Parts: sequence; C-alpha cells; structure tokens
Amino acid sequence: MAVAAVVPCSLATLAQTPPGPPLPIPAALVTKVNAAVDADTARLTANFKDLHQHPEIAFTESRTAAIVAKDLRSLGFAVTEGVGKTGVVGVLRSELRSTRLLS
Repeated sequence: MAVAAVVPCSLATLAQTPPGPPLPIPAALVTKVNAAVDADTARLTANFKDLHQHPEIAFTESRTAAIVAKDLRSLGFAVTEGVGKTGVVGVLRSELRSTRLLS
C-alpha cells in the first residue's frame, strides 16, 4: 500500500511552517510504532503477498483500492473512494483536533 502523505496539521498551518530539516521523532514513539508493526507483521505480509500475486494495470486497480479502503476503515479512517478513478483517501481525526491524511 502506497502512502502518499501523512499530514499532522491543517494545510494552513503547514503552509506557515518554515522549510528545514524534519523534526526529530521521539524514541518512545519509534518504539511504539515498531511494536505495532511487529504485532501486525503476519497481516501486513499476507496483504503484501496478495497484492503482488494479483497485479493490476494503472487506473484499473479496483481490487487493490477495495483492499486499501477496507483496511483504512478497519483502522477508523473516514474513507473516500474513486479519487482520480481508483484512488483512495483516508482521513483520521485525532482527539487533538489535528487531521491525519493517507492517500
């Protein structure tokens, strides 16, 4: 699954952010993310193998899009399908009122 963007704030805030090196990621967060990925390795590997065993030509990826949409919904994302024909956008609103965007 390709992740086009992860936006931790509004676009207006992002536009006001000066360019420069990315902020460091706290070690505790890296550890937490690594543990979550490790716990989900079997499912992620199965998805990887399945998607590669069923390749689709550009702009006909309806099966892949359906799988991505289903996974995003299961994670609590609001999903919009059919973006640019077969694109999928997932939006996750956090308790901190910021928005996460996966497409």
